Amino acid sequence: MVGKPRWRWFVASLLIGSGTLSIICFAGSAAAIPTHHRVWAAMAVCGLVGGGLILWWLLASRWSMGVRLGSAGAMVGSLSIVALGIQLHGLTLDGLPLLQRRGSIEAGTLLPQPHHDPWSDQRPHGERWPAATIDLLQPRRHWRLDVGAGFAGFAVARGLAITQEQRGVHECVVAYDLRLGSEIWAYGDTARFADLRAGVGPRATPAIDGDHVLALGATGWLRCLDVAGGQLLWRRQVRAPAAATALWSKPLVWGDLVIVTAGAETKLQAFDRLTGEPRWQADTPGGDGAPVLTVTASGLPLVVASGAAGASGHDPGSGLALWQASWPASGLVAPEAVPLGRGRLLLGGGPAGVRAYNVQWQIGTAGLTAALLWRTTQLRPALSVGVEADGFVFGLDEGRLVCIDAATGYRRWQGARYGHGRILRAGSQLLVQAEDGTVAIVVASAEGSHERFRFRALHTRRGWAEPMLHDRWLLVRDDDEAALWELPAAVE
Repeated sequence: MVGKPRWRWFVASLLIGSGTLSIICFAGSAAAIPTHHRVWAAMAVCGLVGGGLILWWLLASRWSMGVRLGSAGAMVGSLSIVALGIQLHGLTLDGLPLLQRRGSIEAGTLLPQPHHDPWSDQRPHGERWPAATIDLLQPRRHWRLDVGAGFAGFAVARGLAITQEQRGVHECVVAYDLRLGSEIWAYGDTARFADLRAGVGPRATPAIDGDHVLALGATGWLRCLDVAGGQLLWRRQVRAPAAATALWSKPLVWGDLVIVTAGAETKLQAFDRLTGEPRWQADTPGGDGAPVLTVTASGLPLVVASGAAGASGHDPGSGLALWQASWPASGLVAPEAVPLGRGRLLLGGGPAGVRAYNVQWQIGTAGLTAALLWRTTQLRPALSVGVEADGFVFGLDEGRLVCIDAATGYRRWQGARYGHGRILRAGSQLLVQAEDGTVAIVVASAEGSHERFRFRALHTRRGWAEPMLHDRWLLVRDDDEAALWELPAAVE
């Protein structure tokens, strides 16, 4: 009967109830299942429940055939209009889809093409930060500008803020005036990396070496440019350009060498920093563009490459591997290692958690050994492991601020939830930049944490780039905008 249909509520209630219960179970398993897996599972459940309800409406609701077909046609038409008007732009670190209008222009496409600075010889060599504001009580934005796609942070030299961007078909190294945000020069090569989850464009922060800037592109181009005018001095391709993963590692300058990793090819490579000539290469178990840094263990300088599947320590002059450590791959690009002092290193990241190793000489062996001290899944960072202070490590565990005892790996406390992001020292405090562009200044100790203030530095859903903090000046960017903020004097 049309006027008084016989509803079969039991089937619909069962579908809704089972879906709701499944999502509640996913939400309550935060300690055991990574966030992005829980998000994907919840989306799959919603899709199954929605599909089941549609079938129930069409086959078992007992409404007249005209009502059922008419509503189904209206639903299909609405979904078709939505699908024609929007497209999937990318994913957050939690796996949430990012949508945009279909046909939207990619960031950087309309920005100027590569060019040199004709006035480079007349520019002063000082850093030339903007004039500080007296008695500043709240963060103040000095400038904001549109930038090309990418996730590289800023390096500062000679009054310039230098980063990497994707502008159409060109992978660019770009310099902006530090005081005004105006573009000074841009160097570009025809190269492009694009991936649905990893995004578009380069993501390695440039390194400054005197009057030179060294930049590693996502596709494997290592470039050395003149800081003042952006002229190319040399460039080298460190891996095959058709590789499936992007390079994240910032170039490391050590003596007369520049050292980089070559992604999934698991090669650590060194080049002459003045000529670009290859000097040595070595295997490393890290993989996927393992970040590199220098530490001292047993009185020896080491280049440490830490990746998603392992880490290794090398002699900087020859590349000789002095120790290695491996673990199950986390499936993510691992953050840079954190030195804990006295030869100890905090390594790893992602769903597998972090590990602390003690790197020391072992009597009776020919080199160094890396002994596992502890491992924990109570710190699962995505972009940066954290910072060490007074024997404790402060980091983001699946987006939540935590304190870990550096000696034992035990968690002391859990703080506020910020989402995935980066964390660095801001004087005696912590600066947390979340994926959504929020920046918070936090006072933290072994006893707990207290947030002084927070503000929205960027309007984004993928604030993955490394922030640059100099005294009270904060340079931030995402995949389409950048900004310079001045923080209150108490942050210095």
